[in-house]
Amino acid sequence: MMLANDLKTYYDEVRRYLDCPKDEQDRLLLSVNKQVIELQVDNPNLDYDGIVEFLGEPESLAASLMERLSPDVVQKFKKKKRRLRLSIIPLPQAHATDASETLFFVEDLGNGITVETTIEIFPGVTRNSSTSAVTTSNYKNNGVWIATVALKAYFTYNGITAGVTGTEYSKSLASGWSYTNHKITATNVSSSSGGTATLTATLKDFPINVPVRLSLHCAPNGTISKG
Repeated sequence: MMLANDLKTYYDEVRRYLDCPKDEQDRLLLSVNKQVIELQVDNPNLDYDGIVEFLGEPESLAASLMERLSPDVVQKFKKKKRRLRLSIIPLPQAHATDASETLFFVEDLGNGITVETTIEIFPGVTRNSSTSAVTTSNYKNNGVWIATVALKAYFTYNGITAGVTGTEYSKSLASGWSYTNHKITATNVSSSSGGTATLTATLKDFPINVPVRLSLHCAPNGTISKG
């Protein structure tokens, strides 16, 4: 869990230095995350410091990632930013954001089991104070895919409290694996500490048992994070 949080912070810092469209940022960070997964498969005991040593500091990594983009893409983005700065007109807000946001991170559960997780945060409608997100985890055993589990949660918030209004889940399994002990818990009553939806289960292929945990949290201001 600590490694996943550290990597999320690292990716957020890299994104801060990526001066390009968000879809390009997402694509570049996804490629970095895939590198990290491959690195961890080859080096199961690698810690966060070792990953940063391999990737480099966020600013230097972002600079090398920017070199992968065509000058035309970067130039158009910078021109668009300049136009936006010159022509901002206050308008009534209908959405908290105009597009979904995607976060990526990886966890090493030990014994060759790794988890690649994405969290997609969907635009929230501020006039309704509602938002939603889906977290999807791909489980691998020594680099071989064994299962995908997804949890979607719907939240309501008002600046003071937040709660969960609904959940959905899905799963797919590799041959030989089973999915058991499924449970979803949710903060159905709005709370000042926010709303959280958590899915737990177990993946089994004798004699291997893999714990499954997906969780989404919504703060009272509508901010979504990993629970």
